Amino acid sequence: MVFAIFKKKIKFVAVLSSQAKTQSGQLYIYLFFKINLNHETQD
Repeated sequence: MVFAIFKKKIKFVAVLSSQAKTQSGQLYIYLFFKINLNHETQD
């Protein structure tokens, strides 16, 4: 289901953001997450 994918992505982003403590790292992760989400909803 979509919710399961979303949940999995949140966990993935949380792991990445915990590794990237810098502002630029978190911004990159946010943009990466946003782009992926947009690609999924367009299908």
